Amino acid sequence: MNAPSRFRPRDRAAFSLLELLVALAVLSVLAAFAIPRYAQVLERTKGTECQVTRANVQRAEEVYMGQNEGRMATVRELVEKGYLDRQPRCVAGGSLVWISTAPVKMACSLHDAAPAPAVGNTAAAPGGSAAAPDTYFSSDLSSIEGIDPLTGAWRINGGVLTITSSGKSVNEAIVSTGPFTDYSTGLTATIASGGFGVLYRASVDSGNKVSGYSFQLDSEGKLELWTIVGSKPGERLAAAAMPSGFPVVGVEHTITVDVAGTQSTFYVDGVQVMQVTDDTFSSGTSGMRQWGGTASFDTIVLARS
Repeated sequence: MNAPSRFRPRDRAAFSLLELLVALAVLSVLAAFAIPRYAQVLERTKGTECQVTRANVQRAEEVYMGQNEGRMATVRELVEKGYLDRQPRCVAGGSLVWISTAPVKMACSLHDAAPAPAVGNTAAAPGGSAAAPDTYFSSDLSSIEGIDPLTGAWRINGGVLTITSSGKSVNEAIVSTGPFTDYSTGLTATIASGGFGVLYRASVDSGNKVSGYSFQLDSEGKLELWTIVGSKPGERLAAAAMPSGFPVVGVEHTITVDVAGTQSTFYVDGVQVMQVTDDTFSSGTSGMRQWGGTASFDTIVLARS
């Protein structure tokens, strides 16, 4: 009788290195196809959610206008008065802007061919933290951090930055970062009277006097671009009127400037209103200017153009 062999086949309890490499190669090929498709599905989902959000805001605005003799409310008012249950946001980080009042229509800088440049998310972080690598400064103005008040009694009231002027006094505040050359800057505000402006390519001298450009809107719906020298009006470079159908007083508006080289393009609530070429100022930061009454400032953004 033959003795049993001392050599037995080894148990195959583990994969060989070659088998593992083949498996990893197959998984890599599958991932190369699956991950981009998943990303596309995710982006489409975000776009759909943003579209639903904007539709809800539009319906709320239409209901409000129907109950208030056609007066248009700010988004903040829609939330405060219960027409919306929360502040609307684009889940992908886009900026939501009104582009029409008849019919009421809201657009997103990421999910629509909106005419205004995206200067930052309306969900800006409190205190002026940067929202993205291309954002130099962004604040919802629920605090004064990152803003240097130069003239006037700027204060936080109800979660927004407010200022009141009397007589012919002009109040100014500046973003404490910069200077920058080519960029986009946007400012959202509500006025009861007087007017407000967004300063850009602005600098401050040792006496706290501002020089730069001011794109501004007054309570009569007049839009103007001025040079500001030593905090005083210099030359009026251009003028225009608010887009038809847009009320001014008591309604939140966003004014935006996109500056590159000697050319500046201006928008109100996402609608382009004028374009100007001028080389008086070549760099500086952004800021706020107010006169003739009371204004509430909700958001300021300064971003790469």
